[in-house]
Amino acid sequence: MASLITETSITTLLVIIVGKLIVYGVALGSGFRGGPIFPATFIGVACGGLAALVLTDLSISAMAAVGIAATATVMTRLPFTSALLAMLLVGVAGTAIAPFAIIGAVSGFVVKDAVDRLKSRRSSTSTSSVDQPIT
Repeated sequence: MASLITETSITTLLVIIVGKLIVYGVALGSGFRGGPIFPATFIGVACGGLAALVLTDLSISAMAAVGIAATATVMTRLPFTSALLAMLLVGVAGTAIAPFAIIGAVSGFVVKDAVDRLKSRRSSTSTSSVDQPIT
């Protein structure tokens, strides 16, 4: 029975994450002027819960803090503020959550920075090939 609950919970969380990402993308594309923090927090908690279900040795609070800090950092590019937000939102666990929130914020910042660099390289290579005269 426990494995059935875990399997259905994983499927449910995957549906929630994908659904929220689609709805948030449509809202941004249609000009919705909401802030990035609440959707990032929601998606981060869902991803943290999914990680805690898949990796059963990890605490749900710690994984929620990692998810919140990582997604908020990706959306805002403010790792310290995102780690602090994660620690405050998962305040029940106290200071034991701080390392997990910091790891989440740093990993979110590294991923966002890598994606931004990749995008800038792609745009610079496509721009430089367009600027060259045809001979």
